[in-house]
Amino acid sequence: MADQADVYVKNKLTDPIGVVRYCLPGGESDLDISIGGGNEEMIYLVRSQTYMTIKLPDGKYTADCPFRVSNEELLGWSTMDDCWTVEIKPNNVPSNSPTTVNIDLGDPGSG
Repeated sequence: MADQADVYVKNKLTDPIGVVRYCLPGGESDLDISIGGGNEEMIYLVRSQTYMTIKLPDGKYTADCPFRVSNEELLGWSTMDDCWTVEIKPNNVPSNSPTTVNIDLGDPGSG
């Protein structure tokens, strides 16, 4: 089972999005960044030790924003009105496999 991932978050919106990584068990954040429109950042996740949230700009809602994950076998997510929570889920990916995951958020040029 793969227990870590390099997650590349690409913001295809024109407005910046917020990404916060949290450490377990206390749930304190150790990374809080803004990703500008058209930009991409890599977030390192470790199963059972970290998760992250991706927050949309004010006035935007997850139901109206495309959210694509390149490796659904490795990552799981849940949604709220204005953000996604993303974490590594139990999986069948061999532990020595590459664990790069791409998340594309929004459509090019959208709000």
